[in-house]
Amino acid sequence: MIKITKNQMILSAIILLLGSLLISSISSGTVKVKETHYNNYPDYLVDVEQELDLLQGEILFQLHAYYNTTIPFNVSHAIPMIYGDQAPVLIHIMDDTTANILNYQIINDTNYPNKKINFTIAPMQKDQNVTVHFEFWVLVKNNDYHDLPNYMKIPEYNELPENTTTWLKSTSAVQSDNMLIQNKAHELKRFTANNLIKLADKIAFFSSKHRSLVEPIFYNLAMWAWKYENKIPQKIFNLMPKNYQDALSTYLFGGVCTGRANLGTALFRANGIPAKDLAVMPTWLDFKYDMHFISQYYCPGYGWVFVETSYGIQKTPCEPKYNIVMRVNYPDDENKAGNYSTGISGNGGVEQFRWIDKTFVYFSHLSSVNSAQIEKELTTSQNLADTAFQLTQNVYEMYTKYFGVNLIGENQQHVVNATLAQKNAITCFNQSDIQGYIDDMTIAYIEYMEIA
Repeated sequence: MIKITKNQMILSAIILLLGSLLISSISSGTVKVKETHYNNYPDYLVDVEQELDLLQGEILFQLHAYYNTTIPFNVSHAIPMIYGDQAPVLIHIMDDTTANILNYQIINDTNYPNKKINFTIAPMQKDQNVTVHFEFWVLVKNNDYHDLPNYMKIPEYNELPENTTTWLKSTSAVQSDNMLIQNKAHELKRFTANNLIKLADKIAFFSSKHRSLVEPIFYNLAMWAWKYENKIPQKIFNLMPKNYQDALSTYLFGGVCTGRANLGTALFRANGIPAKDLAVMPTWLDFKYDMHFISQYYCPGYGWVFVETSYGIQKTPCEPKYNIVMRVNYPDDENKAGNYSTGISGNGGVEQFRWIDKTFVYFSHLSSVNSAQIEKELTTSQNLADTAFQLTQNVYEMYTKYFGVNLIGENQQHVVNATLAQKNAITCFNQSDIQGYIDDMTIAYIEYMEIA
């Protein structure tokens, strides 16, 4: 058997890494051809400066047991994934977690590219409360949309890429084929000169202002009904007011961010524009929350554009640095969310972002302290930015395979070394040392590559 030395392994890893970066640079790197959208002539872009942002997010949720439990159970929560201009760096379980976590791992969600972190929790006593607390860092190659044209024709169906047409479906939570929503969508389209960019602005404004005066009342009643769902007769529970957040209910009665995202997405789809809901963690909110929801629409020849459908921060286009994307909701998610038969837990228009496999334990909504922030902004060359971003993607793909996995011997040591390098990379970024960040992420990449 041929023995490969460590130096040869490192050299091979560097060659492999440089190869992936070269491929990336050919398609989206430092010297490239990009359509300007303003004319038919290519715009040759040389190495320019690029904004990079390190975002930090924090999730804390509380679990409450109705009864004494005798067996372990699983709890899952959405986590950041590689998506668009974001690439996660690291996840850290906080020391103040009180739940007895038997093991944890990162798993793929049903639909790509969504991921979950799954915790196996030890049995709990009746009325016991425990918390799970973790944080994470995400690198964002920010897009300020300076190259988004002022005019883009609203596309015909046959002008759309096939992989975007999924996001035209009418679903139980996003009823884009409803007559009332169709009429409002066509009304908003008037006087836009068939301009997608102008229509997006109108949809964002309409959705963000479409709130309910009785929203707090419905919300509190819904939380009460959900909390006591297992303690009251089902017939009575079904008659209680629920926090309905589907597009139609929000259009008629107003809603929270979930409903306004559903409404905005429905208005895009009703005009033949692919759009989807995203579960995100905003970096600009200064209060705690469970999860925030926004929309994203497809602009032909450009790509997917973020839309803030609830608040005043850059309604559209909304720069990637203002949100950590936690989950992309697919039409099948929307159909589950639109199922009213079992109340608010995961339906009534509310898409899932966390899951529990036992009915005798529930999430306490009163305990959420989720938050996100921009930890550090810096500007560097496009070349270094592309290298850092590609490296982060490569490392995170390997990191998720080994996160929480019990390895032995040298393999476990490689994981420890790689994780330490990722932590050091975060420190370098916060010190505006982009080359140090790249060096440490390269070390992490090599360590993961050496795992047998």
